[in-house]
Amino acid sequence: MNSSKTGPSELNHVSFRNDEVDKLLESGRRSFDRQVRREVYFRLQEILAEEQPYVFLFAPESLPIIHSRFRGVEIGEAGILTSNFIRWWVPEGEQKYSP
Repeated sequence: MNSSKTGPSELNHVSFRNDEVDKLLESGRRSFDRQVRREVYFRLQEILAEEQPYVFLFAPESLPIIHSRFRGVEIGEAGILTSNFIRWWVPEGEQKYSP
């Protein structure tokens, strides 16, 4: 959600900008004090709830496992399920099933 992460390959896809959010994110990252971090991230959640830069309709919990036979797998910043799965392949000698 940091405004510095709005480039084409960054995760702030909607170009959300809020100076307080930027400061809170920086503050939360720099502190090891749990109470400080708790207060920072609670305030951050309040702002995001008020401004609604995203609406999350579904957030799956998963631990994807890919067999080592697969080639071309690239793990993106947002996780493997959103990566380049259309370009995955298995070498012919390692294929267990034929189409």
